[in-house]
Formats: sequence, C-alpha cells, structure tokens
Amino acid sequence: MVNIVQYAYVENGILYNSLGSSIYIIGVASLTAIGAGFICNQKYRGSTDPTDRNRTDVLAFWWSILLLLSYSNLIPAVTGLPLDHIGSLVNVFIIGLCGFKYQLLDIRFVVRRGLGFTLAIIPIAALYIAGLLIMFRYLSR
Repeated sequence: MVNIVQYAYVENGILYNSLGSSIYIIGVASLTAIGAGFICNQKYRGSTDPTDRNRTDVLAFWWSILLLLSYSNLIPAVTGLPLDHIGSLVNVFIIGLCGFKYQLLDIRFVVRRGLGFTLAIIPIAALYIAGLLIMFRYLSR
C-alpha cells in the first residue's frame, strides 16, 4: 500500500509534512490537468463570440491562480501555510460569481437534478443502514 503522506505534525502552530515520492505522481497529474486546461482555453480563444472568450479568459485566469497556489506546497518555505486552501476558496467564489453573472447554469436544472439524486439516495441509504444494523445484531455474537 502506498502512503501519500509519510508524516505530518504541528509544531508552534505550523504544519510540517512530507509527501515522499508520491509528490511526483501528484505533480504529473496536475501538469496533465494544466495541459488539458490550456488546450480547452486555446479552443475557446478562437471563438467568434467575444462574450464566450471573456468567460473563458476569466475562468482560465483564476484556475491558473489556483494551480500556482497549489504548487506552493512544493516550496519548503511556505509548505505549512494554507495557500492552496485559500486559492481553492477564492476559486470557488469566482467560479460561482461567473456562473451567476453570466448564467452559465440554469438553476432550475441544478435544483431538479439535485432533488432527483437526493430522492434516489434516501432509500438506498436506508437499505444500507438497515443491512448494517442487521449484520451487527446477528454477527456480533
């Protein structure tokens, strides 16, 4: 089994950790995501619709900021600081703002889909919990 985090501890309010060799796997996956983002951005930059280009540029800019802050974990001097979490939080707010401002999502569609998934998950979760309770009752003797 591969441990992603080799060790982690807090000293004087600062987090110290080591990701070991798994950082290379994470780095390759991140670089692949960056490459895919640039390919998508180039596709939309050729669009004739200026609004579409502006939307793509704003999202690509903030995604780039998020990725840079995520890579701050590789710099030993700032490893213990939560820069990646701050970048993620800012990115969520910006994407949400862009989504509402430019109406990228139809909110009725999202609510209907979420309600449908919730109604489908409730009976499945109830069956799962009932199965666990039955197993604990009869197999724990």
